[in-house]
Amino acid sequence: MSVSGGRDLNMDGIPDVLIGGRGTTAAWIFSGADKLPITQIASSTPTMSFWRMAAIAGDVDGDGFPDAILGDPSASVGGEANVGIVRVTRLLPAGIALYGASTAGCAGPQILGAGNTPRVDNPNFTITMNHAPASALSLLLVTDIPDMAGSDLFQLGVQLFVGIAGASEFYGLDMPSGAGGFGVAAAPIPNNPGLAGRTFYAQALSAWGGCQPTTFGLSASSAVAITVQP
Repeated sequence: MSVSGGRDLNMDGIPDVLIGGRGTTAAWIFSGADKLPITQIASSTPTMSFWRMAAIAGDVDGDGFPDAILGDPSASVGGEANVGIVRVTRLLPAGIALYGASTAGCAGPQILGAGNTPRVDNPNFTITMNHAPASALSLLLVTDIPDMAGSDLFQLGVQLFVGIAGASEFYGLDMPSGAGGFGVAAAPIPNNPGLAGRTFYAQALSAWGGCQPTTFGLSASSAVAITVQP
């Protein structure tokens, strides 16, 4: 078994733990807050006993979120036995997928994430953001359709990747940030089985007072697709 910890993998401010072990086809991330599993990282090869080596590597790809290095020294590759395999992967909860580019603010690109898995009957689900204005309030836009190409619909100088025109559901949520510029929006998911499998799309807008990242002093985060899990 391989255990690695000491880093905040789900961006809730509390260090979490990554566990891999022989005889399993997945590595697991456990929350440091409640000790429950956040998500698993499944093997692309069902017969491979992975990940015997698991380590939290920090932000390898520069997207603002921690990554993991996973490996199995005895894995077979291309029909050749015991060649070994190493994989670097982003650590995000199940049902969460990032897309779209941030219109950066004064502290850098703002990346959305999630504090835990977006599952039915999860009153504690949160959406998180780094590089927010310190001790401020950002606006989180949530709709039921994406704008994958991105557009500046209101001529604000920021690219929006959530669909506004044509959306049948549209929500605006408060996303307060602390002194360190880490934003958290509460987005409780009710106990409604009909939500399972539905996907919502979210993106945050921030206003900056001490600098002007764009003409109107606004920035926009990357976007996130949130597929509700059963």
